[in-house]
Amino acid sequence: MALLLAALVGMTGRDLTIHLQYRQDAGALTRQWNREVHDGVVPSRLAPLRAELRQLDAQQAGWWWRPWPGGPDPSEAIARLRARTTRVWDTALSEARSRAQAALAASSAFAAANAPDLAPAFTRQLATWRAATGSAATPAGLESLSGSIWTATGAARAQVMAQRAARAAAPANPQGLLAQARSLTARAQAGNLDPGPVPTLADRLGAAVAGLGDPGAASAQLAGALPALQDLVTLNDQVGAQLHAVMPSVEQAFAEGTPGGAAASSTYQGLSAAFAAARTAPELQAVQQQTQALAPAVVADLAANGCGHEVPAGHVVTLNLTAQEMVFYEDGCAVRATPATTGRPELRTPTGHFAIFARYSPFVFHSPWPPGSPFWYPTSPVSFAMEFAEGGFFIHDAPWEPDSELGPGSENGLGASHGCVHIPLTVMSWLYSWAPVGTPVIVTG
Repeated sequence: MALLLAALVGMTGRDLTIHLQYRQDAGALTRQWNREVHDGVVPSRLAPLRAELRQLDAQQAGWWWRPWPGGPDPSEAIARLRARTTRVWDTALSEARSRAQAALAASSAFAAANAPDLAPAFTRQLATWRAATGSAATPAGLESLSGSIWTATGAARAQVMAQRAARAAAPANPQGLLAQARSLTARAQAGNLDPGPVPTLADRLGAAVAGLGDPGAASAQLAGALPALQDLVTLNDQVGAQLHAVMPSVEQAFAEGTPGGAAASSTYQGLSAAFAAARTAPELQAVQQQTQALAPAVVADLAANGCGHEVPAGHVVTLNLTAQEMVFYEDGCAVRATPATTGRPELRTPTGHFAIFARYSPFVFHSPWPPGSPFWYPTSPVSFAMEFAEGGFFIHDAPWEPDSELGPGSENGLGASHGCVHIPLTVMSWLYSWAPVGTPVIVTG
């Protein structure tokens, strides 16, 4: 009897310890959820987690009065709630960052198309927005940034339109009109756009200026035709920027193998071809509408299928050579992704299952090929390098290759590597701290 009583007392003491730990963990989760709502997470995304915690509360309510001491330990349920909380936060942050990047891409395209009419302060503001888009740490901060970008860009667009209206009302300067016509026509031809009557009208004004006609009438005709071509060129730049902004999410979905990934990639390729072939505003607007529909669909697909991937447990690095995309997993859940550049046609990056076995920061690459060889390269210092396959195959940053050139097709471009994997410095810095020696690296074709 004494032994039984001692056992019961010991088990009850264990229950008390478990319950007190549970109360502490549950309280910490509740406070974390409240902070995340304040920081921009939509409350409905946390509602299922709160409901599950209430069920755990109900199970714990009678911990001190059970027919038999030694109830189930709720720590595993708490751990699952923590993991789901992390996924909710990461998804909200990723979606908000995607919207900020789309706003920034549209604003950058507007600035490029209207540079002569914009104040230098707007260009400086773009640089500030670009830095903030990468560094903002909360969904609320990113949503506020998106709103600021759209508002400021709208105000700048109104200012540009007012300036153009003022110029149109002013007496036309033939030489200025001809210079504008030549610039817009060149941009239209570079974008495969239909320049309309502008080239013909510009030729007519040039002849009139040379004394073969009435410069006043020719100037008026050209001045009337230029705004439409300016709008067409601006629209083309905007659609191109929107396509570029959605590409990383599409390639990530394809690389992860989400249910909608292959279809999204096919749609994106079709839109890219349609954009290249578009010559008129209606054709560009059709591409723009489909791109705007594709972007949220891909984000939702990634958010709904972030976990359950068939990769080893723990931290795993994957590389899809077709998509030129790296995805980083933790216990089967995608935690980050990035476009990459891999080996050129003659020196392709190998496929297979590897593991990181050496890490260096900083590191200097020296060409194993002699000068005169088509593969020779100058001494190349990098900030971080991690070797994953015998023969000198590394993942590293590449300061000589702009981040904008990474991604699909880059393995066949000027920045193609000698078999290594290039990724942005910001991602490489994070990866170096996230992936220790022994981290699996899976490369697929």
